[in-house]
Amino acid sequence: MLRVVSLVVTLAIAAGCQGSATSTPPSTTPSATSSAAPTLVPVVSNQYDIGDGRTLRMTCYGNRSPTVVFQPGGTDVPGQDAATMSTLLAIGARARACVYNRDDLDLPYDAIPERSIFDHIADLRALLRAAKVDCPCIWAGTSFGGVFALASALDDPASTAGLVIIDTDFPVLDGTQRCIDLGIPSTDCAPDPGDALAITWGKQVADAVKPLPGIPVRILTSDTFGPDCPTGWNCASINAKIVTYQASDWATLSSDFSQTIVHVLHDDLNSGAQAEIIATVSGLL
Repeated sequence: MLRVVSLVVTLAIAAGCQGSATSTPPSTTPSATSSAAPTLVPVVSNQYDIGDGRTLRMTCYGNRSPTVVFQPGGTDVPGQDAATMSTLLAIGARARACVYNRDDLDLPYDAIPERSIFDHIADLRALLRAAKVDCPCIWAGTSFGGVFALASALDDPASTAGLVIIDTDFPVLDGTQRCIDLGIPSTDCAPDPGDALAITWGKQVADAVKPLPGIPVRILTSDTFGPDCPTGWNCASINAKIVTYQASDWATLSSDFSQTIVHVLHDDLNSGAQAEIIATVSGLL
């Protein structure tokens, strides 16, 4: 799926979010694959009772603080897709790296969710308690997983040691207008009814956004548009604006902010930008 269709129409910047933070100039880092990580066995790997007869699976590598929780993209993608094994092992050698499975939503494509995104964050808190995994936590998310990561920080800033956002446009109340602002033809900016789940959750987070002073925010942004640029779109200009918007938007959360640009397609970030992801997370440990 095109990056702009999957991100911009459902996300972008939260209306009304104000902050005095100034951003660090973006740094450009060449993409590379990570070096071999040490062999580790999971210290947590089980299905845990989170209440009401429901269970969720969590797997963690490493025993040191802080805990890094990786969130996958999409709305119902299994947690094992949140990060490559080499990323988990590399972080687990220095801290504790965790993935988990969000509820198996199994909702129709155009469903409006009955449970809010913050209900799912409450499930994550219950899962951490049940698995005896302690915070402070660094919340890391790729694509829509970045919205879950932000929701986790907003839900409990005191337990948050950092945010690592991997090519996620900041959530907004009016994604259609941001889409138009990017230079995408207005006829292509109408929200897809099939994105109801992501749109609803994105707006819930946008409505809850507030500055997170003292919490480091690190973002990785792809500067590479997909190979299937639609006819009539100035994709080079659109992608450049996305890079700029991600920097200015996420910087509103905290003065402790930086952006790393990676030359990897959005859909290939977890595998193609392993070195940058590992280095970014490691810089917060």
